[in-house]
Amino acid sequence: MRLPAPLCYLLAPRIVPFVIRVAFLVVTLTLATQTAVFERWIESPLIDLDAGLTCATLRAFGTPAERNGPVVGTSEFRVEVVEGCTGIFVFVLLLAATLAFPARWRTRLGGVGAGAAIIFVLNWARIVTLYYLGRWRPDLFADFHLYVWQGATIVTVTLYWYVWALRFGNVQSSPRAAAT
Repeated sequence: MRLPAPLCYLLAPRIVPFVIRVAFLVVTLTLATQTAVFERWIESPLIDLDAGLTCATLRAFGTPAERNGPVVGTSEFRVEVVEGCTGIFVFVLLLAATLAFPARWRTRLGGVGAGAAIIFVLNWARIVTLYYLGRWRPDLFADFHLYVWQGATIVTVTLYWYVWALRFGNVQSSPRAAAT
């Protein structure tokens, strides 16, 4: 039985350069997210967009939500959209893995774009569902916020990246890397 090409790539001796590239990109991109320029032009507008969409979604579901900057909700319960609520770190991981993986640049950019859309939609659903969970089942809010949604996001993005790499990666499995 032959392993899929991306798995062979990750199990082959080429894994070390791949891991080094991913680590370098994660560190570099994470440092970039700590700059005032990033905060002003990417993070703050994304927080604003997330809060606005959350408020609009709650209203569309019949909840009389109000928004005060990054804080969204009703008198019963409010959520605050902060930097950790944007999905930026998961995006950094996806971006690093996608850019480090051997594929055509056009394919990589498409993979990053589709992955960003997936992360954005998941994050939007996460914030909306956390609002309702906090309102109706506050005892579950912390566990869903810290474990369930973060785990679901990481698993979803990892599966997305794997499917992307399987379908679009320019990797030939080597006989040495193939398992029987």
